[in-house]
Amino acid sequence: MIGNVFKASPKPKSDATVPIVSLELENSVLTIETKGIFFGTKKKKYALSTCLNMRDISQTAFDVTFQVKDSPKLIKLRFSNKKDKARWMVGLLLNIKDRYGAPPADTIKKSEKSNNKTASTTRTARRCVSTIKKLPPNPEWLTEGGKRGPEYWKDNPYDERSLKHTPDVLAFASQLGKLHISLTFERGWPWAAWGVDIVQQILEMTYSSSSCSRQTISRRRSQIITPTFFVALLTINGKIKEKEKLYQQVVRTFREYQHDVVIPAIRDHSHKLQEFARRWNLHKIFSEYMRRIFIDLDKNTDGQCRESISSVALRSFQDVWNVLKEELIQKMLDIISEQRQGRHGKWIEDEPMCRMMETCKEIMCVLGVLNAPRVNQIKFLVSPEKANVGRFTIMPEMMLLNDVSSSMVIHTTDKASRTKIVVERYISQVCRCWRWML
Repeated sequence: MIGNVFKASPKPKSDATVPIVSLELENSVLTIETKGIFFGTKKKKYALSTCLNMRDISQTAFDVTFQVKDSPKLIKLRFSNKKDKARWMVGLLLNIKDRYGAPPADTIKKSEKSNNKTASTTRTARRCVSTIKKLPPNPEWLTEGGKRGPEYWKDNPYDERSLKHTPDVLAFASQLGKLHISLTFERGWPWAAWGVDIVQQILEMTYSSSSCSRQTISRRRSQIITPTFFVALLTINGKIKEKEKLYQQVVRTFREYQHDVVIPAIRDHSHKLQEFARRWNLHKIFSEYMRRIFIDLDKNTDGQCRESISSVALRSFQDVWNVLKEELIQKMLDIISEQRQGRHGKWIEDEPMCRMMETCKEIMCVLGVLNAPRVNQIKFLVSPEKANVGRFTIMPEMMLLNDVSSSMVIHTTDKASRTKIVVERYISQVCRCWRWML
């Protein structure tokens, strides 16, 4: 709960508080959603252009008076801590000052004379307003175009890029976290794009070296892609108010990466099937990292229902399969035929050839999930717990994002089908033939 709202009247009948469900400030309109008396919620909207005055009461409270129809209406805002109170007061002050001139400070000045604590809080709010106005523009290294992608990666090692620019990203995210403001897509996306590009470069550069062991690769990756790295990026993404534009850019990023990097790499490789299997393993890592960076989109904080990031990731790899499947299927059949004729001898589980074929089988199984009724709501493609320790393993039962329909199910059998997708139930036709051949 952010705080409590008190509605003043000439003769109040009681001092009961009304719990707030949410407070929202957007386009200079303050929306207060409170719980109903018996059930449900109700929303009241107040335009900041109708604000008559704002009065600082204490370190955790302030009053706002709006002109509603023909009479003023006093809203008493009470917060559980100083931090929440300061953020909301700063946000209101900033919007009023930027859009409608000077903030209603007459009542604030009166409060300063009558209460020393109020004066101190008011000075803090004013300093915060000044800080918001001084939010620096995006740095030149971030806004300069044409400095991403495979060609740029060759001459700019990811460790040097990360060491040089990560402090700027963390500082910007930390500053944003202290302010009650939103970012435009044009202002926020370059930061997210830089983080995605670093992830792609790490996957491309580290996994392309055959001399590196799995432990070495995992250690290099974890030294750069840290929990702080993820928190900084999702903090910035969470501040971008144009969620639909951000979502479309994420979908475009998946598609461009597959068509500009992955498909050409498989086509140009001397062992196409081996590269195809390797790319799938990289895709599982990339998909999980993208889900974590843009987790705010899966929460649908703007009320829009969109395809989950994990579902978008799975569909993007299907594009790779659709482009190359004829050639890849023939390669699979050739290997199976040669194995049956004894050219490769008996397959041993730990041998590279056997691991590659098992990976190909996994791809065929998982792509069949795209035929599931609620595939758009896949929450995880790989197990997040295992991903935390460097093991990116497909979940045999893919959980779905929570929604009303899944939370209201009564029967256990129905609940299982509505809250998860069992992968083996949707094995693709290609994989059925594959199992028969093996």
